[in-house]
Amino acid sequence: MPPHLSATELARLDAIVCSMRIVRRGETLYRAGDKFKSIYAVRVSCFKTVITHRDGHEQVTGFHIAGEPLGLDGVCSDEQNCDAIALEDSKVCGIPFDLLEDLCHDVKAMQQYVHRIA
Repeated sequence: MPPHLSATELARLDAIVCSMRIVRRGETLYRAGDKFKSIYAVRVSCFKTVITHRDGHEQVTGFHIAGEPLGLDGVCSDEQNCDAIALEDSKVCGIPFDLLEDLCHDVKAMQQYVHRIA
């Protein structure tokens, strides 16, 4: 979270964050080709992101631990570019990107924060 949000701005952010979602070990949060709708905040545990090559081989492209964002790779192409797989039973909070964009338009500190994490 950006450190300088007012109570009102923080309440607006809380209002757009979707409820916590549990993703069991080995399950995917999203898959390559899924429509990009949200970014996710990893709350508990960790994920790996993987791309699958045409020959079927998988390549790990990243690891995401609690406190890190997940799903930002879909912003440019409007679809997810990889699979996000839970390495353990995990919890994430979804943040609908269209609502986050609206908030960033109104709250400069939030916009700067999103730019930094991207």
